[in-house]
Amino acid sequence: MVPPPRHAGHTPSTSSPPSLGYAFSATLYSHRLLDASTLRRLPLGTLPQLSPCLAPRRRHAWALRPLRRFAGGIVPPPFSLRRAPPLATVAPASASASGTPSDRPPGSHTTVLILGGTGRVGVATAIALIRRSPRPLRLLLGGRSARRGAAAEAEVAAVGTAVAAAAATVAAAAPNDKELNSDIPPHSTVVAYTPVDIRDSASLAAAIATADVVLHVAGPFQGSPNPTAVLSAAAAAGVPYVDICDDTDAAAAVAGMDAVVFRAGGVALITTGIYPGVSNLLAAAVAERLTAATATATAPATATAIATAAASAPPPSPAHLRYWYYTAGSGGVGRTVLESTFHLLAEPAAILVGGEWTTVPPASSPASADYGGSIGLKEAYALHLPEVASTAVGLAVSDSAAAAFGTDPPVWNALLRGVAAVVPPWLLRNTTAMRWAAAVSMPAVRAVDALVGGATAMRVAATADDGRGVVAVYRTPTLTEGVGAATAAFVLAVLRSECWAADAGRPTDAGAAAGRLPRGVVYPEALPPAVRAAVLADALAGGVAVAEAFDVVGPPGAAGAAAAATSPPVGGVEGVVPL
Repeated sequence: MVPPPRHAGHTPSTSSPPSLGYAFSATLYSHRLLDASTLRRLPLGTLPQLSPCLAPRRRHAWALRPLRRFAGGIVPPPFSLRRAPPLATVAPASASASGTPSDRPPGSHTTVLILGGTGRVGVATAIALIRRSPRPLRLLLGGRSARRGAAAEAEVAAVGTAVAAAAATVAAAAPNDKELNSDIPPHSTVVAYTPVDIRDSASLAAAIATADVVLHVAGPFQGSPNPTAVLSAAAAAGVPYVDICDDTDAAAAVAGMDAVVFRAGGVALITTGIYPGVSNLLAAAVAERLTAATATATAPATATAIATAAASAPPPSPAHLRYWYYTAGSGGVGRTVLESTFHLLAEPAAILVGGEWTTVPPASSPASADYGGSIGLKEAYALHLPEVASTAVGLAVSDSAAAAFGTDPPVWNALLRGVAAVVPPWLLRNTTAMRWAAAVSMPAVRAVDALVGGATAMRVAATADDGRGVVAVYRTPTLTEGVGAATAAFVLAVLRSECWAADAGRPTDAGAAAGRLPRGVVYPEALPPAVRAAVLADALAGGVAVAEAFDVVGPPGAAGAAAAATSPPVGGVEGVVPL
């Protein structure tokens, strides 16, 4: 039996003091006009870098449709919930910021420390933040290798320079267009490598002391000897914390610090990123849609619209919740994801069956899931992932919950199943051995990645016992860019907050509707609906990924939950509404 973790972000114990902590306001930026005549004057070569600066009003969306293909598919769609982010330029690394964000004058830098910032996920997240941040940033790419740090710093800075050059071109092309130029203020981004070892408490404390927000992406999280070290240091320094933890035990340990973070007046967003992370948001969206729907409802709805409209909805309570994930090859993320996969193959997968927790062997229970688009039908196998327990508890799932993962080419799935069956769990848990195994495997992995690409998809379904269900499907062409955008979206929930000062009590209903973050340790599904909607919109913004949600009807009971893996939308494929 596997007891579910206590769900963080909810009512604290009676021993907790009155809530004093951070009240974060997620500002939803309104659309700005960018007229067709201005667009016609812009050189098409600038559009791939220009796209973060474009956020049209809906009635002018037609003007950008022909240009999205030239802009590399990253022009924000017309339903974007944000105003165009400010101009991102690269300033000298010696620049510094002081004081709390609320004390600083307009235009001063907010420091984001990215632990693991020299890896692929850290770099991708930094690039996404440059493109979308509503305030000027000082990005510190934390790591242990100066060589990798220099390369990461150069890559991120180059993107900032390109974005700045494109925005300057826009300003030069339309110097008298005040409304257009108001969307590209002269903000700058400072990018610098900073040496830090998260295993050394003094090094970690010194790095966090310079930060306003700490983002922890230094995986693998499996087998970490002290999974709460970074959050403990962040809470002690009074710095908001975000992580992309994908390990159930590590996430439970961090969630166990809810009372500590609450008393410190802080906030910690955990298990963010793509999956878990965006997957949790989609689970909350489909669960709320299912709860609100009538037995005969067949109208499709977008996941963002679901989350936005559910601000006053009753707590969702689906009977069944399922996750299916797919990544081609390694997704191009690098060696860390391979290490994490090896570690996960040592852990029996926790699942909820008939309202009781149990386990199944890792990489077992094969099932097919239809991800649509060019990906289509793929095999997936059970894995031990933290979102299963957190959302089952947080969304009050009454009967069953499980997650499965598959990859391409199919021989990779066979190899992973073979590893789980043959290699002893104690060896798969050994971090040194799996680091070596991942390093040895990387040449073959890179060769396969070159053939199969890095497309990633997920399918999330909430179903009722009578067979009604709601399904959300997410797809991104590359895991690297998708996870960068998804992780940055959660950081933006902190960066876009207007109030960093303490106030009394956890957010009221009105505060939650306004997008304030609750104090303590918070899983993605426990965020207020307005924040979930904004994060989901940011994760999808600019064509980095697409998602769709639709109603399905299947057999009753657990059979309906299994059938949701391939169930078509009610009313046919044309009923799918893309996000």
